[in-house]
Amino acid sequence: MTTKALTKQIQSSSTEALTCRSFGHAWNIDGIEVVNQNGKKAYIESVSCVRCATRRRDTVLTSGVVSYRNYMYPDGYRLSGVRPLGASYVKRNVRIFLIRRVMEGAR
Repeated sequence: MTTKALTKQIQSSSTEALTCRSFGHAWNIDGIEVVNQNGKKAYIESVSCVRCATRRRDTVLTSGVVSYRNYMYPDGYRLSGVRPLGASYVKRNVRIFLIRRVMEGAR
């Protein structure tokens, strides 16, 4: 991936998605269910982000250890082919683009 392709993907991302990429998700608990995992009690915790609608399901053991985690992202959230550029490079570019977008909207 080139930086030009990354910029194009960032520009097409929603402000909500960019905010979550910059600061982390704002989770809301949707539900918790008790399950049997390998003969032991565990919990399935379902949460969703109130900003970008990402959903996450965690399997939590009674000790509090998360034994499994799964994310479900809304269309348009994920950036493709960015791994070769490095996570910190991508995050810096997302952050500065978000700042510029917010500043332009404030005028």
